[in-house]
Amino acid sequence: MNQGLKAFFRQRIPLALFLVGYLLFAGFKHKDYGIGWDEYIVYMGGYWLYQDVTGHPQAILHEDSAAPGSPHYDHLYPMALYALNQKLTIPGFHLSNLLFAGAALVVGFEAVLPFCVNPWWALLGPLFLILNPRFFGEWSNNPKDMPFAVLYFICLWLIYYWRRSEKFILLIVLGLVMGAATGVRLLGLSLIAVYILFELYENFLSGEIKKGLLSLAWRTAFLLGVVLLVLFATWPFLSESPLAHGARLLELARNFPWNMTVLFNGREIPGAELGRSYLPVWFFISTPVFILVLSLLSVWCLPKKSRTSFGTFLTLVMGFHAVLYLVLKPTVYDGVRHYLFLEPILSVLASLVLLEWMQGDSKLKWLLAVVVGINALMVGWDMTQLHPYEYTYFNETVGGLKGAAGKFETEYQGTSYKEAVEWLKSNEIKDPQKVYQVNAEGSAFQSAHYFSSNMKWADFAQADYFIANTRWNRQTQADPRKIIHVVEREGVPFAYVFKLR
Repeated sequence: MNQGLKAFFRQRIPLALFLVGYLLFAGFKHKDYGIGWDEYIVYMGGYWLYQDVTGHPQAILHEDSAAPGSPHYDHLYPMALYALNQKLTIPGFHLSNLLFAGAALVVGFEAVLPFCVNPWWALLGPLFLILNPRFFGEWSNNPKDMPFAVLYFICLWLIYYWRRSEKFILLIVLGLVMGAATGVRLLGLSLIAVYILFELYENFLSGEIKKGLLSLAWRTAFLLGVVLLVLFATWPFLSESPLAHGARLLELARNFPWNMTVLFNGREIPGAELGRSYLPVWFFISTPVFILVLSLLSVWCLPKKSRTSFGTFLTLVMGFHAVLYLVLKPTVYDGVRHYLFLEPILSVLASLVLLEWMQGDSKLKWLLAVVVGINALMVGWDMTQLHPYEYTYFNETVGGLKGAAGKFETEYQGTSYKEAVEWLKSNEIKDPQKVYQVNAEGSAFQSAHYFSSNMKWADFAQADYFIANTRWNRQTQADPRKIIHVVEREGVPFAYVFKLR
């Protein structure tokens, strides 16, 4: 083995050890997580697409309807999951999601490594990704926003480090990853704009803006062509009528017809009537303070160091999406879920700023390290207390989860039904000869999947037991005197179990 290869592997020993720890977590803890509202229908989309591309056409992927449904999504990612888990087991899907999300840890390390004098410092990248509960908490059971966030993050890294490569194969790989990201969310098309704008930005700084235009034009056209090929190959609805159906998909992406109420600042507001302040407020109250402050400092700190560094590139991407959000005003709800792809950017920016300080000559660097370390430990403690609902984290600016309860959505995905059903089986379902009638709010599969053989789904009027989470105050339809158990974290209720008769 030559010296260059030895040095390559030696530098990645910290990453290998970190990944071993993460794989152990995924292997032992993936069964802890419950099922989100529409999670199973996403996996079924993967099954339908698998059948469709293997010669068994699925009408559900082709027929348009007034309401958004299965034909309006590209099911490439869940199809890959189904190929690995054809028994459609929930633990199998959750483990696959966690393993896929681990790619973000690798990219986080690689993104920070070039700026480190010691490779162990590069662990700040993956560590800050995990210590971002709103991001980490979506890894196991969010098969839509999580893969988009991971693929988007990978694309940003590829764009920055591969944009000047003369190797054609690397441009193909970049186009394929862009296509996969766009298949999960059409917002992935913004990667093309990011690629163009950063090339123009660098050419402007070098004073050669005209010189690189021809190269940029053919590379952009090639990338867009690869992206479209991926979409046409994996999206039956789009491939049938690229122009008409493409226009419909873009309109749905910009103005999604979702008008249920959203709890925001203590008020129930229809989703389509939320103002532009919704997303900034949510990022402010749900991002760990140390990540929030350090990432905000990156706007001043990183461009000052270098106007073309990876950190500067990420700050420009954040600025681009801030402008895009303000101009387009898309329909967003469920906190930062639809903009989850910005969370890894914030985490890596924070790690780069801390690294810059720690490797500099500032006399205050150790004080900063202590402050960041204390807050990071507090976040880590909160995550252990919230598990497996890490995504319900709120920071100190709003008083944590307890301070946010009643003002903002907490456990909005209904994943706490798993814990509620398991408590019911352990404490109430005692007679193996008796059939227990159970009703639960939300998607029936979220609860019924965990039923024992002598539990049966029933309408509310015939049910012996009723389970409801707190979103939209679902628990108020039953007599509060009949509550026998509450699934909660830090004193905040997530789901109630009622004994009706």
